[in-house]
Amino acid sequence: MKHIDFIQPTLEEWIAGFKFETEVKVRFSETDAFGHVNNVSHIIYFEQARLDFFENAKVFATFLEPNTPTLIVTADIHCHYIRQIYYTQRLKVKVKVGHVGSSSLDLQYAILDQKTNELLAAARGAIVHVDKKTGKSVAWPELLKEALYNYIS
Repeated sequence: MKHIDFIQPTLEEWIAGFKFETEVKVRFSETDAFGHVNNVSHIIYFEQARLDFFENAKVFATFLEPNTPTLIVTADIHCHYIRQIYYTQRLKVKVKVGHVGSSSLDLQYAILDQKTNELLAAARGAIVHVDKKTGKSVAWPELLKEALYNYIS
């Protein structure tokens, strides 16, 4: 496997540092003409895992309230495709916090085969806390920051 800079200090220690995971069963509609999962589906798996993660961390409900003045947006995501994934394969999608900034959050993701624990894809992405009216980044409230710190390995 080629070197991926955010996988630190070793692959085994990086994977062991995840405190949250969710399961995904690959659907036929997520495959392409070559019989493997289309690369865009990985991003969908990361999104589902991220939403499950935010719900588990008790921070997502805050953003669903009608009068909440802020929201969270994905600023970027970068995926390393390591192994092919196929229809009916069962996956573990892991999420952890790499870093909490004043208004942003670096999340790291791992997709593993549920049976073999083999790493199939790794990703990292930035999430930004944004004011709905201005569209500008705003500081995380302390309660949310504290909740997110619990998921740093």
